[in-house]
Amino acid sequence: MLRTHLLLETRACTKVHVLVVSDETVENDSRFHDLKAVAHALANNGLRVTFGHASAFTERIGHNDALTMFSTYDAVLLQGPSATMLADFAAYSNTSVVRFVGVREAGVNDDIPPLHERPEVVVLGSDTGAALPKEPGLWYTSHMELPVGSVKNPGAPQYQELVQRILPLCKAGSQMREAREKNENLTKDIMGLVIIAKNEALRISDPLLSMKDHIDYWTVLDANSTDNTSEVVTQLMQGRPGHLLHHNFTDFSTARNTALNSHGQHTKYAVMLDADMSIPAAWRLRVTLQRVAQLCAAWEEDPMCFQAFQVQAFVEGVKFFTDRIFPTADIGTLDGWHYTYPVHEIPQLLKMPSSVSPEETTVKLLTVDIMTAEDPSHRRVARAKELDLRLLREERQKKPDDTRVAFYLAQTLQTVSMLPEAVDAYEERVQMGGWYEEVFESLLRKGRILVDLKKDPMRDLMRAVETSPYRAEPFRVMAWHHAIMSAACNASGWFDSACFLRHRVAALHYAKRASKLPQPRKDLMFVDLSTYTEHALGAVVDHAFQVAWKTQGAAYMGKEAASFLNNYRGRHLYNRTRAQELVDKYKELAAWLRHDRGVMWAKPSV
Repeated sequence: MLRTHLLLETRACTKVHVLVVSDETVENDSRFHDLKAVAHALANNGLRVTFGHASAFTERIGHNDALTMFSTYDAVLLQGPSATMLADFAAYSNTSVVRFVGVREAGVNDDIPPLHERPEVVVLGSDTGAALPKEPGLWYTSHMELPVGSVKNPGAPQYQELVQRILPLCKAGSQMREAREKNENLTKDIMGLVIIAKNEALRISDPLLSMKDHIDYWTVLDANSTDNTSEVVTQLMQGRPGHLLHHNFTDFSTARNTALNSHGQHTKYAVMLDADMSIPAAWRLRVTLQRVAQLCAAWEEDPMCFQAFQVQAFVEGVKFFTDRIFPTADIGTLDGWHYTYPVHEIPQLLKMPSSVSPEETTVKLLTVDIMTAEDPSHRRVARAKELDLRLLREERQKKPDDTRVAFYLAQTLQTVSMLPEAVDAYEERVQMGGWYEEVFESLLRKGRILVDLKKDPMRDLMRAVETSPYRAEPFRVMAWHHAIMSAACNASGWFDSACFLRHRVAALHYAKRASKLPQPRKDLMFVDLSTYTEHALGAVVDHAFQVAWKTQGAAYMGKEAASFLNNYRGRHLYNRTRAQELVDKYKELAAWLRHDRGVMWAKPSV
């Protein structure tokens, strides 16, 4: 029966076109397949084959044609690290993936992450059952074995089996049409957009336009705007399913939960964005959520079916992970994903299934980033003064032991320039202990404020180093502090070169220490990317120039000192000669006095 089905597929697709992509990073590794030999064998077995290297395709990511680079192929054969990178582009083009896996028994770390890959066929590099992917999300996949040694024989029976598995992947074939229809039913109404906004007419177009073509439904809550926010939303989203609602704002969690609950299950997932956010690669987010829907249809107990997704956000040079994508079952209520805290709110799920541990409530999504427009400082300060500070002080009274409230109260005091109070508040947060990243950031920010207040920050910055010795930011602030101190060396009206050099050399020392530290991988919050990409090295150059500039006269000073030394040496030799002459004279006089001819020294009379 299977043979007959394959023959029918072959007649329907007389020109099956396969792209074989060889990953240069594993090409010479004997534990991986030789995909060039695989391409040769497939061509010998009657397939139309195009061969290419992964770098040629990864370099196209970000260009206009990237989304369609696999559209002309029926299947793409991938292997190695590039497979995960390219899988989304194949999925966008409805191009099937045949995923080759190295010999795991030989120590190859070649797992297939279900969140980022969903191949139609997995080709194992070993002939033992131990090589089967252990991820439940891949149990649905068609597996076959093609030991890496088989590539030496293009006529090996495994290649004929591989051809028979590739033929049904033809896009024009009935099997793939049925598969696409099934997936479309599974992924229907997969992704929705939810936003709360107040007086955001000038900025709300960013998230709406970045998501509009990739969502199935939208919900925008207007919190009593006095501008034309509602009109802008209605006009931009015309023709797309969704709705606008109005809400009397009390606090941020209430507003978000109201919006999420109103959105409900119009879609399987809700993407919660702020009015100043955008997702440039929203299509990748949709592809990922489609994979999750397919996974949960096959394995509904998988933790991923209940988890929220974290994406990396970039805000004014700082990166952090934030929970933004949620399954919509009971969303906005205590039975589903909902927000807590009146300001600087965070999502939580209280009723996680027993099969999911508390540490598994979220999963990081590394292929999608959120970009945030710069918020004018006057808007940020005004909101902090008018709303945030009041809400946080009230919450601090209610929850004196809550470290999150303590931290954001200190941050808000800093935002509104209540700096002495912010210093005390950050120290209170440090003394509470808890999450080391928040403790580190509190010490770092306290040090920065002390620099602004012209006070010594070194003790607190060194405490920050002790908390996270692999972070470069404290050393950068130390360098900044000493640079400021060097500028004050002429405060008395005359320039103190020794003072200037002492502080500039110290600044150079700390800047060099900062420049040698790589960007941290495990820290999630408040990482200042600019410190690791440019500013630390730029500080080294600046301070090195200042030290060199101030010491450029050292050579001339050295020559002048050498001339003084030569003069001193000459005078010293002259004085030694004169002294020796005097010594000789005294010796002669002493000898003459002891042996005076005819002169007898009379003894004194008693």
